[in-house]
Amino acid sequence: MGSVTSSRLGHGGHSKIYALPIIFYGYRDIVDLDEAELRINLLSDGLFEGSGLSSSGFSAGPNVKVDFGRRAFGSGVRGPGNVGTSVEVGGFASYRYGPARLRLRARHDVANGHGGTVAELDLRSGLYRNGGLGIAAQVGVSWADKRYMQSLFGVTPAQSTPTLAPYSPGADIKALRGSLSGEYKFSGGWSAAASVQFVRRVGDASRSPVVTARGSANRLNTGMFLLYTFGQ
Repeated sequence: MGSVTSSRLGHGGHSKIYALPIIFYGYRDIVDLDEAELRINLLSDGLFEGSGLSSSGFSAGPNVKVDFGRRAFGSGVRGPGNVGTSVEVGGFASYRYGPARLRLRARHDVANGHGGTVAELDLRSGLYRNGGLGIAAQVGVSWADKRYMQSLFGVTPAQSTPTLAPYSPGADIKALRGSLSGEYKFSGGWSAAASVQFVRRVGDASRSPVVTARGSANRLNTGMFLLYTFGQ
């Protein structure tokens, strides 16, 4: 179970606090379910015994992610600005060296939600571990094609208002992210975790009226989680 706070920084900023269940599942080094994203490592030593690729730090294979879309972002939008649920299908490749992991993911929506393609590059590393306490940091950048950008950040002439001018973004880097997280493992499979993430919209996304009318291109997400691992 997780409790998450989402805040927009700057003029017109606001916060939302909500609780939601979060599920993680892993099978050896083959299957990895992380919230709404499923990854299958086709380089796993469990699939190809003796290959050594997985034990050398390499992972790659297909991935699927569900994006639940966006509700209308303003009562004055006649469009009405809804973005439906997307099922993004693609692949990933990652490399681990010591406590660090470099990962690239790319996916395309096949469910006619946003209808576009996204790509994400991130670097994560453990910073500290002592007993049950672990602290890690991650930085990342994400890119999207024109169709995705238009769905999430565009404003059509039919949707425009005096405060929301028509806007047609192109394919671009859309966000930079940085996060710091910590987890403490208790006995009996229980653990507690907390995270802080800063998101900065950049490029065409940061100039969109959808972003500027809502307050700021900067967003701060914080979360506190109570976790239970089965089989411990």
